[in-house]
Amino acid sequence: MLALLVEDVTLLKQRQVTAHVRFRGGATTTLTLPRLLTAWELRATSAETRQQMNALLDEYTDAQVAAILNERGLRTGAGDAFDAVSVQWVRSSARRTSLKARLLAAGMLTGTQIATQLGVRRTTIGGGVARGASRRASVTRWASGCTLPDNHVRPTTALRAKPPRWAPRTSPVQEVQYER
Repeated sequence: MLALLVEDVTLLKQRQVTAHVRFRGGATTTLTLPRLLTAWELRATSAETRQQMNALLDEYTDAQVAAILNERGLRTGAGDAFDAVSVQWVRSSARRTSLKARLLAAGMLTGTQIATQLGVRRTTIGGGVARGASRRASVTRWASGCTLPDNHVRPTTALRAKPPRWAPRTSPVQEVQYER
């Protein structure tokens, strides 16, 4: 039915789609339409959400950022709630650095780097964090993290001084009398 009315159609795909239509009677018309978005453009997270995410990544892990964005009612480009994986995906696609990379760039050191500097084992540094001899910023949900450089760490003896694993029993002496 349309073939009875239209002689030919010329399509030009540029930034916009232009259709030149020539009808059988000689009349012409030009239609200009916006180009359709690709699938990834349809599912892209908004620029405002990415900016908020970037600001939050200075202080929070991916999982914590996801929880904060969900509390604010923001969604991914697909309309789903954020989780740690989706934050990591958006962060890496936007070429943003993680909390750990930001802390390392700010001068914090990993536990392994501090242990090498102090000449102790990495687990000793973890014990120092537990006793308050050094501070740690947790960068994953498994609590591996960055530790402040050695000018913020108490002397090595504070790291090596371990609390006793057991306390001696202080039970009263039991006297036994034996009579014949």
